[in-house]
Formats: sequence, structure tokens, C-alpha cells
Amino acid sequence: MKKVVSILLVVVLCGAFMLAGCAPQQAAPAASEAAKESAAAPQESAAAKADDSAAAAGGKRVAFINPFVSSPYMAAYVTAAMAKADELGIELTMMDAEGNSQKAYDLAQSAIGQKYDGIMLLSPDTKSSISIVKMIEKAGIPLIITNAKADESVQKDLTYVGADLEKQGEMAGEMALEVMGEKGGKICIIEGPGGHDAALSRSAGFKKAVEGKPGVEIIGVQQADWDRAIAMQKMDDFLVQFPEIDVVFCHDDNMAIGAVEAAKAAGRLKDITVLGVGASIDGLAAIKSGEMFGTVLQAPGEEGSKSVQAIVDTMDGKTLDKWIVLDCDKITKENVDEYKGEW
Repeated sequence: MKKVVSILLVVVLCGAFMLAGCAPQQAAPAASEAAKESAAAPQESAAAKADDSAAAAGGKRVAFINPFVSSPYMAAYVTAAMAKADELGIELTMMDAEGNSQKAYDLAQSAIGQKYDGIMLLSPDTKSSISIVKMIEKAGIPLIITNAKADESVQKDLTYVGADLEKQGEMAGEMALEVMGEKGGKICIIEGPGGHDAALSRSAGFKKAVEGKPGVEIIGVQQADWDRAIAMQKMDDFLVQFPEIDVVFCHDDNMAIGAVEAAKAAGRLKDITVLGVGASIDGLAAIKSGEMFGTVLQAPGEEGSKSVQAIVDTMDGKTLDKWIVLDCDKITKENVDEYKGEW
């Protein structure tokens, strides 16, 4: 059977054809072998399983509702997801919600109306996921959640493929404490989109690690929506507002590089420790050069591939773990050479 993989950036308006209606924590695994350059060769048993999945899934259509298609991390995720879809013989359609909750809802309606065989959902924010998940479940279409959890009220019965986002924040907090030492210090946080699970959970984990420690004070929090230019602007604001900043924690490496650029332009980078999440190409390079202290691993290739496998298994009626957890690890100058950025 000919394998077809297509990517469509879809903009959908509500119309007559649509239906009516308008991250307990688990311990994160050890260092990712998938992201290391010395990854082991695939085993024959894995190849056999892939062949079985392809035979079962052949010709099926899956919609991926994704509000952050244009983000650098998602570009690498999508590449891996498309490759896995091709391997398994399914048609994977990318539906771009452009960060908009209403558009994500409309796209879900469209996917149901077009009778897709399965749906992968990354909701723009936790709250909006409730109505979207309920609508898809009512339609009886197999569904998995990827990259960021849905609201707990609807997530509990679904498989989630993604990192322990709170643990990532906690790891970043541990690195911040390591840098500051017993004297403590003043911390600023540059977050992802408001209401998004990654933003909520990474901040919660970071605060869990640092709050209450002697001398530690979180003096500023700003939102930059995964955007490097916005992060640079927010960092500029911090630099004007606060004459003393010891640590800046950014919810992803892309924003961390924006913070680095702003601090460098102001001549203050030597006094500020910058931390990120994601192990991006630029982030790893900045760690090697000393411009960033560290990051926390999240591998988009692993996430994209495992998410497609999960929706195929769900469509095939297989029972999956409720949480397929991605590897995560602290990365500093001590071990940065073990990792190769994917985005």
C-alpha cells in the first residue's frame, strides 16, 4: 500500500458543516539515550513491531491539532512525527490552531466532520482542553494528548505522551541553587504562554525547588510565549527594573537565548546565570561557550515519534500506559558534549 504523508496548515472558520457548540507526578527517567550521539542501533524486535503496526494502521488518517506549529521545537517534533507516520503507513495532517483556543475547538469539529480515524491534541491552554476533549470523545474518535497535559478532569482517561514538566522546572531550580550557593540570590522567570501546562508546571516545579531557601527571592515573572524576540524584550525590562539579578530561568532554550542576548547587550551577562529547557542547538552551544549555565533535556524527535506510535496503538485498540514519559536530564558544561540538539 502506498504510504502517504501530508502536512496541511489549516485555517478553519465555524460554518454550517461543523458540529454545534462552541503536568500524580512521576519520577523522570535517567539521561536520554535517544538524544545522545551514541544511541544504540534499532533491534530486530523493534523493527518487527513497527511492521505489525504498519499493517494494522495502513491507510488511516490522523489529525494533529497543534497551536504552536511555528515554534522551533515543534518544527523538529513535526519532522519526527511525519517520519513515524510514513513508517507506519498513516496519513498525518497538521492542523494549525495558531495559539487560539477557539480555533483549536473549530479544528476539532472539522476533524470530526471529516471522519478522521484518530486525533492527536496539543491544546493551547489547559482550560480550553476540556470542551475539545469532551467533543472528540463524544464523537467516538480515538484520541491521545501530546506535549502538554489536558485539564485533569479529562486527562485521567487518556494517554499523555510528554515530559514530566514539573520535574523539568524542579531540575532547573536545583541548578539555580547550585549556582547561587548558600548566599541565595535574586531570580527572574520568563514563562511560556499563560495557562499552558508547560508554563504552569515548569514554574511550579522551579518554585518548589527554590522557594523557602535562605536568601532566595523571585523578583520578577514575565510571559514570552516561546518567542525569542519577546523574551529579549522582557529581559530588557528586567534589566531596567532590577539593578541586581543573579539567575534567569526561561521555560525554553529559545527564550533563554533571547535573555542571553539582552543581558549581553546591556553588559550584564557576566553577572547573570541563564537557565533553559529543551537542549536546543543554540542552547547547547551557549552552554559550551559559557553564556548559559544549563538546560533540561526534552527531545522533540522522541516526543513526535512516540506520539504517533501511541495514536496508532490507540486506534488499534491496544491498552497503553496513561503517561508515556519522555527522558529528561540536567545538562551543563560537565556533560553537554553527550547531547546533540535537534531544534
